[in-house]
Amino acid sequence: MHPLAGHIVDSGHNKVLATVEVVINVFSDVQMLRSFDEETRFTLFKVTSKNNK
Repeated sequence: MHPLAGHIVDSGHNKVLATVEVVINVFSDVQMLRSFDEETRFTLFKVTSKNNK
């Protein structure tokens, strides 16, 4: 694992007003579908097993 961190733009200003934590990995047995979430009012990923469609 090689973690990286820093500001989004070189000037040090972050125009995104939210905290984001990102993990990049490869999964072969899951699927990620984007759908609108009524509670948060955002489009979010729903992670499910490929075997349980």
